[in-house]
Amino acid sequence: MFWKKRLRCGKNELMSAENFEALLAQKSINASELETLLTARSEQKINFVLIDTREKYERMRRHIDGTDVVLHASGFYPKVKTLKDKDRLYILYCSNGSRSALNAQNMRELGYKRVLNLSKGIESCSGKIIKTNDDVNAP
Repeated sequence: MFWKKRLRCGKNELMSAENFEALLAQKSINASELETLLTARSEQKINFVLIDTREKYERMRRHIDGTDVVLHASGFYPKVKTLKDKDRLYILYCSNGSRSALNAQNMRELGYKRVLNLSKGIESCSGKIIKTNDDVNAP
């Protein structure tokens, strides 16, 4: 498995494996859950790919720190096929959660087994995990 029995941040429990399985079943996460998973990933307790599905001009304004892949909405379908590991965990986000939800569903239909959508998108995230073009040059 790609997570330990219990995800921990220092001495504090982040999420049990059972709760994580429940997240996979519901197919979406909220901003707080994403922040927990990003913390766990930074401590090498979980491995996932964070995908921004917005258009380039949206990303130029701001993005979630730790984004691994940018698959712009306008060319998502052909580009998603470059993600070869269908068993890996993928977390998708857009501005408000609608495009990424649709793209997550499309990935599941293509055989990707662990795909989550950030419900309410980047709009629901706090400043702790957001980078703006003032913070970093967006790719």
